[in-house]
Amino acid sequence: MIEDYRVVSARIRQELKELEQMSFEIPKLRPVILSQESVNMLNEYLAFRHVVRNVYAFQFDPLRVERLVNGLPSVISKVKADLESFASFLEQIVSQTETEKD
Repeated sequence: MIEDYRVVSARIRQELKELEQMSFEIPKLRPVILSQESVNMLNEYLAFRHVVRNVYAFQFDPLRVERLVNGLPSVISKVKADLESFASFLEQIVSQTETEKD
């Protein structure tokens, strides 16, 4: 089943918006979840996913596919570090909350 282009386009815009929001600090609430560098890296993979879902494989740019495949380990490492940092922030909140209860 081929999805309506408008629906897919709207969903991709929403995903990009949500990803971008993760790079914003919310003062007095939370730090960034993902660095702008990670968001930029992930945007490229998100855009490629859109191509994969909506274009025939014979139309892929082999150099782009190779670059994305070769770059994936560093993207994973960067995003993992960002998420571990955010998890540490959450653990600090839990610890502070538990201390305040005592």
